[in-house]
Amino acid sequence: MNIDPASRCRWLGGALWIQGPAGGLLVDAPSGVETALAREGLLAGLSAVIVSSERSRAVAGLLGLWDALDRVGKRRVSVLHVLGDERTPLLAGAWSQGWPDALRLDLDGLSPGSTTDVCGLAAELVPLRIGDVSWGRRPSARGVAGCGLRIDTDAGRVVWIPTSRPGTAAQRLATGADLAVIEVGVLGWPSMDVAWRLAREDATQVASFASTAWLVGDDGARLPDPDPPN
Repeated sequence: MNIDPASRCRWLGGALWIQGPAGGLLVDAPSGVETALAREGLLAGLSAVIVSSERSRAVAGLLGLWDALDRVGKRRVSVLHVLGDERTPLLAGAWSQGWPDALRLDLDGLSPGSTTDVCGLAAELVPLRIGDVSWGRRPSARGVAGCGLRIDTDAGRVVWIPTSRPGTAAQRLATGADLAVIEVGVLGWPSMDVAWRLAREDATQVASFASTAWLVGDDGARLPDPDPPN
């Protein structure tokens, strides 16, 4: 019997949950993610977090998440991040120093292009030029440290494509995916001469390379399916 890979995944307002054989994997940790996990009954089952980029919205909820896990009695959790991301290690260091007897963080930095086993899943970090806003709250076309993810589950291949500069890299990542979760730039940042994030039409084109796709906004909301059923 075929298993739908979407049955292993949840979209939690800016974070992607994937259920693995050895626990739940969370991709990114936006502000308030601990509340979403608790509401879905997933908090206690979380075993690892992958921070896919150093964008502020990808790390904004880490401290709140760790505090919530500590309060439900979790003793350790793996935290994986892309080398070049400085924010995740800084937050992890602050947590470990401020609460030395609390939840233990097994922190590891991964090189773009590497593959790791996490929660019984094979996760590959795929380099992308991730769009972000600068500290001055202006868009940056240079991108930040980050990657897309290719994750193999027992139900098929799931890929995470954070909003990035349009091009073939995202299309290659989506190719062959059973489920592609693709982030679309919808927040109203000022435009630039150089496209720095995927617009709806860009993301829809990327979605055509996967068997099934979820489009999600960079505001955390699910968007209508790119190819709705008749």
